[in-house]
Amino acid sequence: MKKVFAIIAILVVLVGAVFADAPSTGTANLKVVTLIQVIEPIFKLTTAASDSGVLVGTPATVATMETPTTTDGAANDAYHVIAANTLSSTKGTTEVEFYVVQTNDCKTYKTYTFTASAEDLVMVKAYDHSGSLVAYGGTPTTDNHRVFAVDHTTVETFDDADTQFSALKDDSSSSAYRITYTGDEVASGTVASFTCTWTNDVDAVPGQYEANIRLTVTSN
Repeated sequence: MKKVFAIIAILVVLVGAVFADAPSTGTANLKVVTLIQVIEPIFKLTTAASDSGVLVGTPATVATMETPTTTDGAANDAYHVIAANTLSSTKGTTEVEFYVVQTNDCKTYKTYTFTASAEDLVMVKAYDHSGSLVAYGGTPTTDNHRVFAVDHTTVETFDDADTQFSALKDDSSSSAYRITYTGDEVASGTVASFTCTWTNDVDAVPGQYEANIRLTVTSN
């Protein structure tokens, strides 16, 4: 029996030796992966301060002006107010400065192209006999003094921080301005600006006049 126990003990030792941890050699590798996501810029169109204030979104702040007509389906068009009688008080032109503002910090590799277009200031509401503004149903023209024509010949030079480009009628691509981002972080701020100019008319008929200024942004 002693021999049997001895043999069993030897086998246990051998089995333990077979399954014991052995020192490891070589290398182990674990790859760490992360991602810095692209953040595309967001742009808006604003104006500098005028006699009636800056870009307005609430009709109640526009004194005697009525709510602008909505032509793009938006519940409340954003609008800029030129002080009353400005375009009829004297000959010459009236201009409004517009700014393209990047509203967020961004990191991207895209090229963004901007084009701006302007419309004539056209009568959309006329005064009735009670002095209320009502929809104008006629055909407004410069000849009947119900249109202030856009003048594209005036170009302003802005601060070096702003790049100026033209606002042309009929969405002309010749007014294009491009920004190429290189992946670096670009802080929010004004990235471009332009001026829209209308020809004054001292014989202008009383009423409310409106014009759309459109900024179109595309990217590659």
